[in-house]
Amino acid sequence: MNELLTLLLILFGSALAVGLVVALNAVLGGWTPSALDSPEAAAQALERDVLGFRAGQQAVACTGQRAALVMEANGARLGLALASGASLVCRALWPGEVRGAQAQGRELVISLDDFTLPRARLTLASAQQAQDWAGRITAFAEAAPAGKTAKDATT
Repeated sequence: MNELLTLLLILFGSALAVGLVVALNAVLGGWTPSALDSPEAAAQALERDVLGFRAGQQAVACTGQRAALVMEANGARLGLALASGASLVCRALWPGEVRGAQAQGRELVISLDDFTLPRARLTLASAQQAQDWAGRITAFAEAAPAGKTAKDATT
């Protein structure tokens, strides 16, 4: 019985310690989720995180400040910035990495040739904006020469 009581005290103490660390983290602001305030903020993040990326004028931020799309100035790549936890995930997509896009109401669904992110679902301000970007991304994806991948573009 003494061993059982010791085990229970250890488990309770461990759970209490973990709870205190979680509470301290929350109080100190360690769980503030990242957000994209504007397309310009996404463009700055892409330029900072992706080597050689220069943002163009075509950009859109999604509702909820969780994602944004930015075309590169020369039109070679599509920048995708996604808020994930407390940080931003930035990707520069070549035409060969984008399979296509379609609008479903206000939602823009981008199909990617990437097993870690096969589809990106972004909610835009209007159905018309989603339709416009779906057309733009589809044209971008179709611009890739047959069989051309990101590796081919960098060599």
